[in-house]
Amino acid sequence: MKGNGMKLDKETIKWLRIYGYTLNNGDERFEKIKNKLKEMYPYEYYFYIDLDIKRESEEYALSYQAVYENQKEYWRVVKKRIREYKKKQIKKLYGLKNS
Repeated sequence: MKGNGMKLDKETIKWLRIYGYTLNNGDERFEKIKNKLKEMYPYEYYFYIDLDIKRESEEYALSYQAVYENQKEYWRVVKKRIREYKKKQIKKLYGLKNS
């Protein structure tokens, strides 16, 4: 499964990072957008929209028991673990890499 070889621009990536999961609200128009993104940009779809990978990544990241200096450090590490796990799972499950 491969995308069309084109890359999304920075503004679109920023929008997906902020609002991507809201496309899962069940609205028919959003379903069309999701399907088009999945078809044309499968990696970005799984990274920014797919709820199963999101949940699995969050569970993985929050499962670590460690002591941190402060909350800011804790959430920085959690966010990094989520991103890394998502990338690993997308590659493992779908054979996709961020281009």
